[in-house]
Amino acid sequence: MRRNKRAVLLTCLFTGCAVPTADPPAPLATFVAASRFVPGGMVSFAFLRDWPTMGLRLGKPERQVWAGRDFEVRGEGLGPSRSIWIADFGPRGVDATMLASMHEAKPDVVAIGAQTCWHSPPKMRNAPGSETWGTIVEDRFVVIATHRDVLAAALPRPGSVATMLAPFGDLAFVPPDATALIFSLPRSGALGMRDQLVPEEPMVFAVSPEPRRLTVFSRRPLEADYRTVLGGLWAAPSPPVRQVGVWLCQGERLRGPAELPEQTFAFTMLFLFGYRIVI
Repeated sequence: MRRNKRAVLLTCLFTGCAVPTADPPAPLATFVAASRFVPGGMVSFAFLRDWPTMGLRLGKPERQVWAGRDFEVRGEGLGPSRSIWIADFGPRGVDATMLASMHEAKPDVVAIGAQTCWHSPPKMRNAPGSETWGTIVEDRFVVIATHRDVLAAALPRPGSVATMLAPFGDLAFVPPDATALIFSLPRSGALGMRDQLVPEEPMVFAVSPEPRRLTVFSRRPLEADYRTVLGGLWAAPSPPVRQVGVWLCQGERLRGPAELPEQTFAFTMLFLFGYRIVI
């Protein structure tokens, strides 16, 4: 066993692959339980603590994990993805607002294995990606996916933060006070909006409070489109660039709440910076 472990480590050293660490940094440790529902193969991940659900009647989960893959372009650039959302309501249990919203939707009750789930068909004909498959686990986790097979793959809880984020290498660069983190791997043609910024390399976005600031990590200087969008979020549009390990880091305080409401910022982060989910 020791020889096999050494062989794996040597292989990773010479091939450049990342070795998952057992303990994620503090900002990610709180998402361990919810992250177990993320199936393999996802390329975009969001970890949000104490964040709004963008106006949806979903209550107020203590933390949220989003993950997606197979992002598509349809029509005006708005397309579906194979995605999943996990809301962790913690020991207090699922929010009554969430339960009321589910009841009003009157979804079909279905079974996936031994788990009772629900299915809401597409809201409009020829609207792929607008259907949802979901369930509640342990009266704590609400798990919602865009496809039945994605939800089925999530229920055995195959995921872990270390495995999901292994392509990003050593996570020591993650800001210790971050309350929102988005990790994006490269993908092609993955538009959620006509002007969405598609990651062509690993990128990380971190939001920290008091004062609220956004820090961006990339492997090479940001392209002009990224600088334009970020300049509209940052109080100072061109913060200095510094080296943090293999990452180029730029961070700046965000514009004030009156200029940039929380809902608007949440939308911008999730829909522009390498993430797209249809639920």
